[in-house]
Formats: sequence, C-alpha cells, structure tokens
Amino acid sequence: MLRVAIPPAEPRAVYAIRTRWPAEALAAQGKIELVPLPEVLDITEEQRPNDRPLVTAIKNLPEMDLIVFTRVLSERLMQLIPLIQQRGIKVICDIDDDFRHAQPNLPGRNSIHPKINPKYNWHHFVRACQLADHMTCSTPALQAYRPEASTVVRNCVPAHYLSLDMPRNGVPVVGWSGGLMTHPGDLAETRAGVLAAVMETNTRFRVVGDPKGVQQALGFPTPIAGTGWLPLEQYPIEVARLTVGIVPLADHAFNRAKSWITPLTMAAVGVPYVASPLPEYELFHQQLVRAAVSPPAALAGPRTREWKRELIRALRTPENERKEAVAQTREYIRHHHTYESQAERWLEVWETVAR
Repeated sequence: MLRVAIPPAEPRAVYAIRTRWPAEALAAQGKIELVPLPEVLDITEEQRPNDRPLVTAIKNLPEMDLIVFTRVLSERLMQLIPLIQQRGIKVICDIDDDFRHAQPNLPGRNSIHPKINPKYNWHHFVRACQLADHMTCSTPALQAYRPEASTVVRNCVPAHYLSLDMPRNGVPVVGWSGGLMTHPGDLAETRAGVLAAVMETNTRFRVVGDPKGVQQALGFPTPIAGTGWLPLEQYPIEVARLTVGIVPLADHAFNRAKSWITPLTMAAVGVPYVASPLPEYELFHQQLVRAAVSPPAALAGPRTREWKRELIRALRTPENERKEAVAQTREYIRHHHTYESQAERWLEVWETVAR
C-alpha cells in the first residue's frame, strides 16, 4: 500500500481542499496509508551572511513512499525537497494560484513578493515546482509552472456538503463569499447589476466573509452584514443559508487560473448562483448543461443588465423548480465532484510518481 505524508500548510482551506481531504478519503477507502510526520522536524542549517540559512540535512523523517506539499512559498521548505529525495522519497508540489500574476492591488501580494520577503515568496514557489518529482494543480493554466511534469486534478467537495439543507424563511438573501482582501476589483464586474436586482426584488445582501468595503464596491446605500472569516467547518453552512449567490471575477491572468471551487461549493450546498464566464466557471456550467441537468446557475458578463437579469431570474424561480434543479445538480456532483467518488484521480497520479 502506498505510504503518503501530507504536511500541513497555510492557508488551512487550501491545504484541506487540495491535499488533506483527498488523502483522508483515500485512507478511509483503504487505498493509502497516511504517514504522520513529527511535530518538529530535526533540520540542520548552515548560517549564511545574508540571514537566510541553508538547510543541509533532515534526520527524523519516517519511512514513506511519497510526500505531497501544498503551496510551497517558504525558502526553507523548498530547500528540503532535494534532501527528502535523497532518502528515496518522491515529492509532489501542489499549487492552486498563479502567484506570479497576482494583481498589484491584491493586499497580500507584498507578503510573497521576492523583493520584499526574501524568505517566503513566489520565486521559491517556482523553484519548488521545478525541484519536485511532479506537480499537481487545480487548473490547466497553472501547468505553465511545470508543463513537462504536471497533472491537473480539479477541486472537489466533501459528500456531506450535499446533505446541507438550511432553512430559508423570511426575506431572500443574495450573498457573496469572500472579502476584498482576496478579491480586489472582482465585485466591480457586476456593474451595479447586483444592487439593481436586490432593490427591485426587495431582498437582502450578505457577505460570507469580510464585509469591509463591500457596501462601497457594490454601491449599496446602507451597510452590508457579514459573517467575518469563518472556521473551515462553518463555511459551507453559512453559504447554504443564502438564497442566491454571486461569483464575480475580473478577467485577468490571476483569475483565469482560478479553480471552480466557489461555484461548485454553492451548487453542492443547494444555492443557485450567478458567476462570471471565466474558464473554469464556464467549464463547470457546461458540464451541468451537457449532463442534461437543469443547472440552478447562470453566467453573466460584465454588464449591469446581465447580472440584474440573471439574479432576478434566480430569485423568482418557483420553489418547486428550484428544488428540482438543486436535486439534479447535487446528484451530478455526488458522482463527479466529491472526494468520495473522485479520490482515485489523486491516487492515480500519486502511484505513478511513487513508482
């Protein structure tokens, strides 16, 4: 049986979605052995004048066939890769964002900029992908980091998301999942269409995440409520409370490499949504259409009338039609986009690399 280690990583949601949850699904199915790592690695470092130590040895790694790292931005972690390989252990680096093309107005960009943070940046991320035996990623656009040795393994959701059924009594709620810290400029894609739809249908708007600045970004005349950043376990529950979700993305290189995880999550928890027609969002939508599912979803370009029209259509869909569409979509997701049904995608790559 394949012995695999999955070191923890930040942010926690990315680590869970990209590596921990598929590994746990495979372990539960008896297809891999998850190898626990020591809480503290016994690493030897050589001090250098530039205050950037050189890692020269690692002594307490347990026996394993493969280790899968998530989003390697740390110079120290990148330096470990050849040392791990010298022990006969294969290394996979997984990536989920195109950090080299992060927008200049992304607040967290400076924290991973090579000129600002020499120990933790996207240069180490690129180098780690080159050093690893293989790279996995969530979208084809990300294969540019290692085109000759990479595999796309698209994001899934846990099967228990499909059983969430939160009460939606009272005034309908349109909602957005995120915060301007991680999505600068994206809400502008709705071109005031969200405001127009909310005003016309007398609904409320809510942010599952940080509401700071959202009122101004969408042009609402009054403050907007939000949950604040949530524990990973609470996030799908709060998304499931929405009546209709919005998933706008500005069209630029960083966003065009983004995965379909947000619309997939909304669909899985039973929330109709309206999304921008970027590559992965459009691909997921077309999958539902080709599967003859009546998708509780729509795509809207950067025009006020499109966002207004599609949101109003979703809000005014008769309840029996909405329930039927949600049930059909959830059943499709159960068979095609849950870790429980798709963990073999990860296993196939991991076994091939570990040989």
